[in-house]
Amino acid sequence: IRVSRGQVVSLERIVEGCRAYLAVAGGIDVPMILGGRGTDVRGGFGGLGGRALRKGDEVPIGRAGAGAPAGSRINAAAIVRYSNQPILRVLPGPHAEEFDRFIEEVDFRVAAQSDRTGARLIGPELARRESVERLSFAVAPGAVQVPPGGQPIVLLADAPTIGGYPVIAHVITADLPLVAQLRPGDTMRFRLVTLPEAHQALREQMRAVSVVRQRLRL
Repeated sequence: IRVSRGQVVSLERIVEGCRAYLAVAGGIDVPMILGGRGTDVRGGFGGLGGRALRKGDEVPIGRAGAGAPAGSRINAAAIVRYSNQPILRVLPGPHAEEFDRFIEEVDFRVAAQSDRTGARLIGPELARRESVERLSFAVAPGAVQVPPGGQPIVLLADAPTIGGYPVIAHVITADLPLVAQLRPGDTMRFRLVTLPEAHQALREQMRAVSVVRQRLRL
């Protein structure tokens, strides 16, 4: 879509998911921090002064390349559909055997306290067979942590790099965007898959993204 100076772009009510993305030719021209140009509001860095955008902000953009001609379209099949009751594929976590039950085929509801750090879930309490003390260890987005209360947390984009809660499972990379689009009150389930299945799902996702990039000449 070609937009001229002074024109207004409005986003209507979101029907699916809870986050929308605006891509601008040339990209957002702010300093690169830790390999990206995003903002970590909780950490106070990145973007425009490490804060959320406010009315009246002017966001600098980079120099646009040739790109696709205005009016170009992509196949509708390439548009991801977001469900408010997804079944998320997971791999067993390093501490799965510490619990008296796994999280598969159980309904969980997204709590209002969820944010970009993690999706907090409400459901059947996940009890450990015995309490085990451990040192903090490396974690990554997708890890399903279980705090002492037994209600799991799925770590998301702004997750810490280390944690001490046991990890019962790990959402596969291809399904992590589905978690990020869940709204408070949405329900979800987990389904156990194998590592080869997780790799295949990621390859298919990367191929789909590649087709879109080629179409838009990114």
